[in-house]
Amino acid sequence: MPPDVSVSVIAYCKLVLHLSKYPHCAVNGVLLAKKPTKENRSLHFVDVIPLFHLALELTPMLEVAMTQIESYCSQQGLIIAGYYHAGAVIGDPSPTFIAKRIADKICENLSDGCLFMVSMQMCPNEQKTSSDTANRVGVFMVKGIVN
Repeated sequence: MPPDVSVSVIAYCKLVLHLSKYPHCAVNGVLLAKKPTKENRSLHFVDVIPLFHLALELTPMLEVAMTQIESYCSQQGLIIAGYYHAGAVIGDPSPTFIAKRIADKICENLSDGCLFMVSMQMCPNEQKTSSDTANRVGVFMVKGIVN
C-alpha cells in the first residue's frame, strides 16, 4: 500500500514562487521530506529546493546540486523524496525524459519517492501575474515511474 503524502504550506509556496518567478520557461526542483519510520510510512514534504529554470538537462550542475542537497538533508534529518518539474508548454503535465530519469534516481534511494508534474493553466485572453499564479497551478503526482 502506498504511503499517504502531504505537502507543507512552506513547500507548496516555494514551489509556486519558483513557477511565478519564471513563468516563461521550464523549472524544476526537489522536495524534501521527514524520514519515514517503520510505524509511519507517510511522506510529509516539508521543504522544496528550487533547482533550474532554463537548461534542466545540465547533468554536471545537477550532480553538484544533488550532492549539496544530500549534505544539507543529512544535517537536517531530511531525505530527498520527490522531484517537481514544470514544462515550458502550458497545460502539458506529461513527464519528460529528464523528469523520469531524476525520479528513477530518487526512487532507487526511496521506493516511495514521488514525481510531481506541475502545469501552469492560463485562462484565454488573460495575462498571468504573480498574484494569481497560485490559483492556476495544477500539481499532478505521478507514481511508479519506469522507463
